[in-house]
Amino acid sequence: MKRRLFAIVLLVLFSLGVLLFPWGGFYRSPLMWIHYGSAPEKPVDVFLIGATADLGKDGSWNTTCYLPVDRSFQHDLLSMQEGLYRGECNAYAPYYRQACLSVYYLPDPDRGPYLGAAYREIRDAFTWYLQRENQGRPFILAGYSQGADLALRLLEEFFDDPQLQSQLVAAYLIGWRVTAEDLRDFPHLRMAQGEDDTGVIVSYNSEAPGVTGSIIVPEGGYTYGINPLNWRADGTPAPKELNPGTVSLHMNGTADNDQPGLLGCYQSPERGTMIVPDISPADYPPGEPLFVEGCYHNFELQFYYRSVQKNVRTRIAAYLAEH
Repeated sequence: MKRRLFAIVLLVLFSLGVLLFPWGGFYRSPLMWIHYGSAPEKPVDVFLIGATADLGKDGSWNTTCYLPVDRSFQHDLLSMQEGLYRGECNAYAPYYRQACLSVYYLPDPDRGPYLGAAYREIRDAFTWYLQRENQGRPFILAGYSQGADLALRLLEEFFDDPQLQSQLVAAYLIGWRVTAEDLRDFPHLRMAQGEDDTGVIVSYNSEAPGVTGSIIVPEGGYTYGINPLNWRADGTPAPKELNPGTVSLHMNGTADNDQPGLLGCYQSPERGTMIVPDISPADYPPGEPLFVEGCYHNFELQFYYRSVQKNVRTRIAAYLAEH
């Protein structure tokens, strides 16, 4: 009898372990989510996809979802992004087997398997969210850097569905390119044209004057976007006086040291990037050899933080008024 009871207890514990353990792609487990419906009283959800957290210096190409160090890095980097949406949204944010930064040092065609693995997990998490949690609620899709790339892939695959498109408040794809090929091949994609249009892509990438190419927007390339200060997509410059606050961001998700009016920007007619003329690249070094001097990719969130935060509120209000 005791032996049978012991076997039953072991079976139960094993079953719970399988259900709870953060297996890659196993989004039934609550441990596979950084946030899982953190503020259900909010009228709008946000599905957040984190940026690249692992440098891959140990020779790895995709990170894990279960090692504490990998989970900690993903959690902390996502925290730096989530403050843009936290005040207004009920957040869902998965852990996933991200492509490591080492992948981006590979030639573009060789990155496919590793980014493909990351996308399959994000796709599984998003499908789980839609099927089990969304229940027809309006939502924001948001990603930064690699997260923006993967969010764009979700838009391309899923959002030709009119019902799903009607639920989209906006997609904030910060720090990744949206190309003419993307818009041609997926005609349901729409770029933001103002501060309060909905169902659109809000995207921007920042550079110093004189930058001709980067890992984000290669030389000869063009990215579509909108100015994150004046919310114009027609090239109208935004002077620094329009910037309500550049901030310092911290791994615990807080933003402080507000500096209103530090920098403005204007859209490059040749590259579509946001040119930032008011600061020195030497004061904002790229941090990794992957990024050329004057590529402000690692500062995209803090440069326009208060402006984007306000715009999230504006678009949500516009969506709720329309619906």
